[in-house]
Amino acid sequence: PPWDSGLIKGVQLEGATGWVPADKDLRNAKLIGANLVGCNLEGVNLSGGDLSSANLQNVNLINATLSHVNFSNAKLEGARLPPWDSGLMEGVQLAGATGWVPADKDLRKAKLRGANLSGCDLEDVNLSGANLSNADLSDTNLQGTVLHGANLQGARGGRAATVD
Repeated sequence: PPWDSGLIKGVQLEGATGWVPADKDLRNAKLIGANLVGCNLEGVNLSGGDLSSANLQNVNLINATLSHVNFSNAKLEGARLPPWDSGLMEGVQLAGATGWVPADKDLRKAKLRGANLSGCDLEDVNLSGANLSNADLSDTNLQGTVLHGANLQGARGGRAATVD
């Protein structure tokens, strides 16, 4: 079935190869609850896709287009994501997702305009110079978060941030 049909929920593709189309176009794909552990999605266009509740541990998403992808409640531990300042993740939905914050907590200059970060734990994360305009920060833990020079125009919510 087509990737955007919604008929592929919960698919098990852990470590599978050869299933990504040659043109790497998975725009609007609905892979809700999919197990994609260890898959190589480098350079794939997933914009507008729904990967909510998916297991994306150790997935290679380097240079993947992830704008407006729904990663709500997804497991992203060990996933290799595009550079935060690349603009490939604008509008991404990360509400309730785990494992996406880098170990060094360095998200300087991240381009997360319009992202849904509600309920995320961003304690002590460095978001200096980040673009969080129109982002949803409802119930987001921003304790000790550094937002020096960050664009927060139109952002909603957030608790206890450090703005130097």
